[in-house]
Amino acid sequence: MKVFLLVILGLVLLFLLMFYLGQGRMIYFPRSYATNTPLLEKVTAHSYDSDGKKQWVYLLKRDGAGPPDRVSPDRVSPDRVSPDRVSPDRVSPDRVWWLFGGNGSTALDWVSLVEKADPSANHAFVLFDYPGYGFNSGRPGPKAIFQSVDDAIPVVAGQLALEPEALMNRSGGMGHSLGCAVALDSANRHGWSRVVAVSPFTTMQAMAERSVGGLLSKLLSHHYDNEVSIDALVERGDARVTIFHGDADNIVPYEMGRALAGRDESGGVVDLVPVPRAGHNDIIGALEVELVAILNAE
Repeated sequence: MKVFLLVILGLVLLFLLMFYLGQGRMIYFPRSYATNTPLLEKVTAHSYDSDGKKQWVYLLKRDGAGPPDRVSPDRVSPDRVSPDRVSPDRVSPDRVWWLFGGNGSTALDWVSLVEKADPSANHAFVLFDYPGYGFNSGRPGPKAIFQSVDDAIPVVAGQLALEPEALMNRSGGMGHSLGCAVALDSANRHGWSRVVAVSPFTTMQAMAERSVGGLLSKLLSHHYDNEVSIDALVERGDARVTIFHGDADNIVPYEMGRALAGRDESGGVVDLVPVPRAGHNDIIGALEVELVAILNAE
């Protein structure tokens, strides 16, 4: 009997260990690009290192001045991204939008939306892939993702002929699902004044409880907390956050978006916009007109 119990205990511990070590595969669904991906012709690709792993960030600048040099990642050399290599006559954008996708999306998924932006607005768009996504090395996780954003800043600043501080002053974030957590965290750490959050969850802990139950959720090691981020932005008082949430979302329920908006008791920072009949994966398409209008106007 004792041997039987020890075997059962061992199996339980093995299961818990495998669950703990493998939880990333339940959270992230990275996709890769083919080297001949047509969308690469619509952006410029710039490489940088983050924690010793090679990463790529993609830029699309809508300033009416004609397309920039189109670069395929397998033909980019490191000096392409050096700030001191930037042409002195390059026009800096008035606004820079950083776009962060969901856990099954890639940076280039934003191209179709960004292409509809008005080129006369002189805005630039940073299409961001997480570690392990697209052509990027490494594995996704909160620390790796946030560090990768930080390490991309001087690269993007150099390409847009801006000092990093000036870039941050002109930056705003737009995210979907997991990307909301990245946009909100980045806004707090870098002083961004504008965030658009589409289908945000409250915390990853709450999502884990919905998915695997309260007991197993205690093993979560990938912590994203939008409640903390919203609270910090509300306390700061100089930011504006718009939350769009589909009322038919069965992955991240509408109640989570409403709960986040409710943390702004004064209503001066966070606005909640319900999207009727929109689910989790179709909401970007449903909001195309509204999102393009924001990208144009702000």
